[in-house]
Amino acid sequence: MKYLAIEDLKEIGQISRNCDIEKLNIAEMEAFNFDLTPLIDCYSIEISNNWKSEDGIWNNIINPNTFDNKDCKNCGYHKGLKSVLAYFTFARYMILNEFNDTPNGNVSKSNDFSFPTNYKALKDRADMYREMAKYTMEGVVNYMRVNRNDYPLFFPKNSVAKGYGIKIKNVW
Repeated sequence: MKYLAIEDLKEIGQISRNCDIEKLNIAEMEAFNFDLTPLIDCYSIEISNNWKSEDGIWNNIINPNTFDNKDCKNCGYHKGLKSVLAYFTFARYMILNEFNDTPNGNVSKSNDFSFPTNYKALKDRADMYREMAKYTMEGVVNYMRVNRNDYPLFFPKNSVAKGYGIKIKNVW
């Protein structure tokens, strides 16, 4: 995987040792391109290019960080964009992993000892992980708000609003 390690996903959900890595890679790329990028649109290229950096302003929002500001509610700690991406990736993987492509079209996985998961229950669970991603992103936005000089494109000077903020759309 390009951005996450299996351990990052194991911290938030149940991933088996023999998970489908190919589907996990697809879920990660979809999550980065279609879930995370709209949230950080003006910085998506910089974040992608600096994902592995160990210091600097990009590392400060990619990985967990602490901060302090009296004017900011819920300030103090954020889990980072890596956690946001992990939640979105896991939500997408849950849906992708349920189906297999065959010459006869997509089929739900099944064998003599298992039953397919109800799609509505699966979607509800994936939506729960998307909500966790949104909540986690709020902490990153609070950090960026406190350090707005480092992220001026995220908070335009002439904007009366608190910035572009979270732009989660219905994803799926």
